Amino acid sequence: MLHLVQRFDIRRPADHQPRITVDRVVLARESWRFATAGLDFATLPDEGERFRRVRHWQREHGLPRHLFVKTPVEAKPFHLDLTSLASVDVLARAVRRTVAHDPAATLRFSEMLPGPEHAWLTDAQGRHHTAELRLVAVDTRTPGVVDTRTPGVVDTTSTGSANPAADRRPDPPHRNQAGA
Repeated sequence: MLHLVQRFDIRRPADHQPRITVDRVVLARESWRFATAGLDFATLPDEGERFRRVRHWQREHGLPRHLFVKTPVEAKPFHLDLTSLASVDVLARAVRRTVAHDPAATLRFSEMLPGPEHAWLTDAQGRHHTAELRLVAVDTRTPGVVDTRTPGVVDTTSTGSANPAADRRPDPPHRNQAGA
């Protein structure tokens, strides 16, 4: 179900989709799709030249400074600041990884909304920051353990074992953004 929700879009696929709002509610962020074949700046070895080409590409397509990028090989979208040399380098590596996986793939870019200037978290100097709090919830109870104290009742509050660690399921492997 989660994968279905992540792929839901009220618009038909297109290379450029405008932002859709009703009053002050944003229903869909502005987004762009680009074939990896058209992102030839990713293979430029010189970082300075690559950065200049990306900035030209940004102006040519009317892209905002801050974007989220979704590739077919990354589990989650990543933030892209087109004025940051390091961020452009991350984009170039993501494009190269995607091409290695599927040369005909497309990348989806969507505007960062709200942008950094609207972030509620500020430091002592008044600079805006974003933060992501990620939690992992693990249910260590064994499903369907029968409570022997009351016939016919399923105990959903305990592990049903004298050794709770023995009832734990192995944790799934975690991946960082780089896929390592």
